Amino acid sequence: MYTPQARINTTVDKLVTSPIFESGNGPHSITIEKNGTLGNAGNEGRIISISTNNSDTSTVNLSNKGTINGGVYVRNESGFNGTVTVNTFENTGQVNGYISMGAGTSQGTFNIDNFINSGTMQSKSTVVHMTNVKIKTFTNYGLIDNFKNYSLAHSLAIRDQSTVENFNNIGTIQADSTDSIYRRSKHHKKL
Repeated sequence: MYTPQARINTTVDKLVTSPIFESGNGPHSITIEKNGTLGNAGNEGRIISISTNNSDTSTVNLSNKGTINGGVYVRNESGFNGTVTVNTFENTGQVNGYISMGAGTSQGTFNIDNFINSGTMQSKSTVVHMTNVKIKTFTNYGLIDNFKNYSLAHSLAIRDQSTVENFNNIGTIQADSTDSIYRRSKHHKKL
């Protein structure tokens, strides 16, 4: 079953090449099952996009047991002053693309309770990019890999006013050409 605009549950259990776009209030739950593939191989565009604006209050749960080919974006629009909470982002499969989460330059609040990777996440650019996010627990049991030789790309970039309460890396976080983990303040100083 595939419902591209679902507000409650979106499940992918076969090859689906159309992007999933969701926005606004309410729970957003996306599951890619073990036999599911979202996006064609080699896709570098957005394949999942969840956006909020104004005073929206939204919760997000994303579980990937299969394959995601393309970018995953959970972002706020300009002027956002609400709250987004990612209860769980869990990858036990394969993500081939860029993952971007955060409040950006908005005045809103962006929380991530659990970000868990026990599969493989890889990208030609930064793999996981978080901006102005409060992260309760970030756990990596698998592989997060920036595999191209780009000088400004990192496997994990945590920027601006982001905080991480618990960081557990039992797996591998690597980049071919630069620091694999990069933490940068609002004033672009490497911490």
